[in-house]
Amino acid sequence: MAVVNALWNAMIVQGMVQKNNDELIVFCKAGYYGYNCEYLCGKCKTETICNNITGICPEGCQNRWTGLNCDVCRDGYYGRYCEHVCGKCSPVASCNSVTGICPDGCQNRWNGSQCNVCSDGFYGLICGSKCGQCLIGTICDQSTGVFPKGCKGNWTGPKCEDITSDHESTNACSDIEKLSSLKA
Repeated sequence: MAVVNALWNAMIVQGMVQKNNDELIVFCKAGYYGYNCEYLCGKCKTETICNNITGICPEGCQNRWTGLNCDVCRDGYYGRYCEHVCGKCSPVASCNSVTGICPDGCQNRWNGSQCNVCSDGFYGLICGSKCGQCLIGTICDQSTGVFPKGCKGNWTGPKCEDITSDHESTNACSDIEKLSSLKA
């Protein structure tokens, strides 16, 4: 009888117990599932555990997680623990849930593989401000809008948004653009 009890206990530790009628019942340590308890449960809601056979979370998933087993990042999040917010991907798709890369490109004014930096010519937290009149071949600081290398023509100020009173007609197009943007 001791040998039978030892075998019974070994089967419980492994996660499987066979009853007399050949029905298989699985007992897994909390947080694991599968017929050999080899899979780790996903991110079930706090204080709940997944089904020990299927891995499905009966009460649903924690924030930022989705899928039957709560093991996939929700749209808009990526990373090993879905801890990062996706950039400004094209409105038709979310970012890759592992890398954060936007497969279908970026929204207007955004750039980079993760669409998390301003496009040239824009700055600010939401890339909503247009850069001033910088020297040709330079761009403004994407956080502050300041031009570290200076302004073109008769433009002045840290963001090259002010025009001097002695401007020439060569800046007429820039002046019209400047006035138009002030009216908007």
